[in-house]
Amino acid sequence: MCLKTNFFRCVLACYLLLICYLATTSGVDMPVRVWDKLKHFGTFFVLSALIVPAFPSMPWLQRCLVGFAFGGLIELIQYFLPSRSASGLDLFANTVGIVAFEVLYWIKRKLV
Repeated sequence: MCLKTNFFRCVLACYLLLICYLATTSGVDMPVRVWDKLKHFGTFFVLSALIVPAFPSMPWLQRCLVGFAFGGLIELIQYFLPSRSASGLDLFANTVGIVAFEVLYWIKRKLV
Protein backbone atom coordinates (compact mmCIF):
# COMPACT_ATOMS: atom_id res chain seq x y z
CA MET A 1 0.00 0.00 0.00
CA CYS A 2 1.45 3.36 -0.98
CA LEU A 3 2.10 6.30 1.31
CA LYS A 4 -0.48 8.45 -0.52
CA THR A 5 -3.24 5.89 0.08
CA ASN A 6 -2.34 5.61 3.77
CA PHE A 7 -2.36 9.39 4.09
CA PHE A 8 -5.84 9.67 2.56
CA ARG A 9 -7.13 6.83 4.74
CA CYS A 10 -5.98 8.75 7.81
CA VAL A 11 -7.60 11.94 6.51
CA LEU A 12 -10.80 10.01 5.78
CA ALA A 13 -10.82 8.49 9.28
CA CYS A 14 -10.39 11.94 10.84
CA TYR A 15 -13.17 13.33 8.65
CA LEU A 16 -15.53 10.50 9.63
CA LEU A 17 -14.79 11.15 13.32
CA LEU A 18 -15.47 14.85 12.82
CA ILE A 19 -18.82 14.12 11.14
CA CYS A 20 -19.76 11.73 13.97
CA TYR A 21 -18.86 14.32 16.59
CA LEU A 22 -20.79 17.12 14.91
CA ALA A 23 -23.78 14.88 14.21
CA THR A 24 -24.10 13.68 17.80
CA THR A 25 -23.43 16.84 19.78
CA SER A 26 -26.29 19.02 20.86
CA GLY A 27 -28.04 20.62 17.94
CA VAL A 28 -30.98 22.92 17.50
CA ASP A 29 -34.07 21.51 15.82
CA MET A 30 -35.21 23.92 13.19
CA PRO A 31 -37.59 23.84 10.29
CA VAL A 32 -36.20 22.79 6.93
CA ARG A 33 -33.73 25.37 5.78
CA VAL A 34 -31.77 25.44 2.57
CA TRP A 35 -28.47 26.20 4.32
CA ASP A 36 -28.77 23.06 6.48
CA LYS A 37 -29.33 20.87 3.43
CA LEU A 38 -26.41 22.51 1.62
CA LYS A 39 -24.19 21.62 4.59
CA HIS A 40 -25.33 18.00 4.32
CA PHE A 41 -24.75 18.04 0.57
CA GLY A 42 -21.25 19.51 0.96
CA THR A 43 -20.27 17.20 3.80
CA PHE A 44 -21.09 14.08 1.82
CA PHE A 45 -19.65 15.49 -1.41
CA VAL A 46 -16.32 15.89 0.42
CA LEU A 47 -16.70 12.48 2.05
CA SER A 48 -17.06 10.90 -1.40
CA ALA A 49 -14.07 12.86 -2.66
CA LEU A 50 -11.96 11.48 0.20
CA ILE A 51 -13.04 7.88 -0.37
CA VAL A 52 -11.62 7.87 -3.92
CA PRO A 53 -7.93 8.36 -3.04
CA ALA A 54 -8.28 6.37 0.20
CA PHE A 55 -9.64 3.33 -1.64
CA PRO A 56 -8.65 3.82 -5.30
CA SER A 57 -9.83 0.41 -6.50
CA MET A 58 -13.30 0.64 -4.91
CA PRO A 59 -16.03 0.64 -7.60
CA TRP A 60 -18.27 3.71 -7.83
CA LEU A 61 -21.41 1.89 -6.73
CA GLN A 62 -19.69 0.57 -3.63
CA ARG A 63 -18.46 4.09 -2.81
CA CYS A 64 -22.04 5.34 -3.10
CA LEU A 65 -23.36 2.56 -0.88
CA VAL A 66 -20.69 3.18 1.77
CA GLY A 67 -21.54 6.89 1.85
CA PHE A 68 -25.27 6.22 1.94
CA ALA A 69 -24.87 3.64 4.72
CA PHE A 70 -22.80 6.06 6.78
CA GLY A 71 -25.41 8.80 6.32
CA GLY A 72 -28.17 6.37 7.27
CA LEU A 73 -26.25 5.28 10.37
CA ILE A 74 -25.83 8.91 11.45
CA GLU A 75 -29.57 9.53 11.04
CA LEU A 76 -30.37 6.33 12.96
CA ILE A 77 -28.10 7.41 15.83
CA GLN A 78 -29.69 10.87 15.83
CA TYR A 79 -33.12 9.28 16.15
CA PHE A 80 -32.14 7.94 19.58
CA LEU A 81 -30.48 11.13 20.83
CA PRO A 82 -32.78 13.45 22.79
CA SER A 83 -30.94 16.55 21.59
CA ARG A 84 -31.08 15.56 17.90
CA SER A 85 -33.64 14.32 15.41
CA ALA A 86 -33.44 12.09 12.39
CA SER A 87 -34.51 13.49 9.03
CA GLY A 88 -35.23 11.84 5.73
CA LEU A 89 -34.47 15.17 4.04
CA ASP A 90 -30.98 15.12 5.57
CA LEU A 91 -30.41 11.63 4.20
CA PHE A 92 -31.67 12.80 0.82
CA ALA A 93 -29.28 15.78 0.83
CA ASN A 94 -26.42 13.45 1.80
CA THR A 95 -27.28 11.16 -1.10
CA VAL A 96 -27.47 14.04 -3.58
CA GLY A 97 -23.98 15.13 -2.44
CA ILE A 98 -22.63 11.61 -3.00
CA VAL A 99 -24.23 11.25 -6.43
CA ALA A 100 -23.14 14.75 -7.50
CA PHE A 101 -19.53 13.93 -6.68
CA GLU A 102 -19.71 10.61 -8.54
CA VAL A 103 -21.20 12.24 -11.64
CA LEU A 104 -18.55 14.99 -11.68
CA TYR A 105 -15.79 12.44 -11.03
CA TRP A 106 -17.06 10.29 -13.91
CA ILE A 107 -17.10 13.32 -16.24
CA LYS A 108 -13.57 14.28 -15.15
CA ARG A 109 -12.30 10.77 -15.84
CA LYS A 110 -13.93 10.72 -19.29
CA LEU A 111 -12.40 14.08 -20.23
CA VAL A 112 -8.88 13.27 -19.04
